[in-house]
Amino acid sequence: MAYLYRGTRGIGWSFVLLASILTAATDACAAVAPHYQRVHQFAAVMSVAGRAASKLSSQGLIDRIERKDEQTFYFWAGRCFVAATLEELPEDEPPRAGAPTDYRVSLGAVHCQ
Repeated sequence: MAYLYRGTRGIGWSFVLLASILTAATDACAAVAPHYQRVHQFAAVMSVAGRAASKLSSQGLIDRIERKDEQTFYFWAGRCFVAATLEELPEDEPPRAGAPTDYRVSLGAVHCQ
C-alpha cells in the first residue's frame, strides 16, 4: 500500500518526477524547434502577403511563394517577384530552448525575368 503513504519521501519522488517531465519537455521542444521555427518564419512572411500582392498587382495574382535561403522568400506573380527578407528581432531575455524567434519582414522592389 505504498500509494497511501504521504510522508516526506512522497514529496521527494514527486519533485524527481516533475523535474524529469520538465527536462523531457525541454528536450522535446528543442528537437521540434527547427520545424516550428520554419512555420514561424512562414507566418511572418504571410503577414506581408497583402502588401506583396499590391506591389505585384500589375503582374497578376501571386501564384507561388519560394524560399530562397534562410532569411529570404520570393512572392511570384508570373515572371515577376518581390523578395521578402526576414530580420530577427533582438530578444529582451536570454534565449530559451524551443522559444520562437520574432521577425521583422521587409519587402523589396518588383523584379521581372
